[in-house]
Amino acid sequence: MSPHQDSSHVDERKTFSVYAWIPLQNVNKWNVVFIIYLKVIHGVFISGLLNVEWPLKDKVKELSKMMEPLKMKKGEVLFFHSALIHSSPPNYTFKTRVAINYYLHPKDHPFLHFYEDKETPEGKVEMFEVTPEYFYNEDFERRPSEKYPLIEVIDKTKIRKEVLKQLI
Repeated sequence: MSPHQDSSHVDERKTFSVYAWIPLQNVNKWNVVFIIYLKVIHGVFISGLLNVEWPLKDKVKELSKMMEPLKMKKGEVLFFHSALIHSSPPNYTFKTRVAINYYLHPKDHPFLHFYEDKETPEGKVEMFEVTPEYFYNEDFERRPSEKYPLIEVIDKTKIRKEVLKQLI
């Protein structure tokens, strides 16, 4: 999997979310599952989202060269900020790689879903308030129904400029 950031499901201008990643076998140079870029890119509250183009997609080759493999033992836990750029290279063993990925969300912050399609104004992304059940009961690759309120329409161009400054 190419370099990417995971969905935060929060407004990162106000808070952050965390993932817990747990390999279920030892991770070595042949079956590395997690490679990290050693800098968290803040302010990309539309990063790595299912229905929104990643602002750093044009920088994937450069990012790949700056990443470091992470060696872990079976059962160890890596807690990481959703804005951490990471990737999973090919598995060079004949065994399936298995890991648990668990999402941690601030209790007092709404669960958010970011979305863009043909109806979204150009250069913008829409932020909807949803519930965790939304991802189980709805088609999250389609525009959320009226049941989920549109909170804000965000300008992506400002975000992209801020993010690119942080890479330098």
